[in-house]
Amino acid sequence: MAATVESEKVWTEAELRALPEDGYLHEVVHGELVMSPENSFYHGDICADLVMALRAFAKANKLGAVWDSSTGFWMKNRNCRAPDVSFVCKARLKGLRRSTASFFQGAPNLAVEILSPINTRQEIDERLKDFFPAARRSRGSSIPRWNASKSANR
Repeated sequence: MAATVESEKVWTEAELRALPEDGYLHEVVHGELVMSPENSFYHGDICADLVMALRAFAKANKLGAVWDSSTGFWMKNRNCRAPDVSFVCKARLKGLRRSTASFFQGAPNLAVEILSPINTRQEIDERLKDFFPAARRSRGSSIPRWNASKSANR
């Protein structure tokens, strides 16, 4: 479960990048720094498989870019999110330089979040609210009504 560091502060990208590598994933939600523990190897395995498959497809068909959770996205509401897997279509990439060391402005066209046993429904709903209203082509979302802790075990 994510821990929130309460703050009235408006976080800048430079401040987020300057945070120490402390074993947590850092995001900004409603002006507060949210720190989540890094995920399990099983979670990482699922993400790696998805990134590789989606990236190969996107490159082969010249559709756009696929990134992992190390890529930050500034949402319209100024939350900074880093989905497990993301895709941005090539039309939105035009004019961007690969050397740019900044987070992407706006939501990805596709955001994938791998559910973990520690995720709460409220936490996932908050993430979806950020991604879907800010995304250009989103039409809705659906979370299966199964116990994520049972499905995560093979």
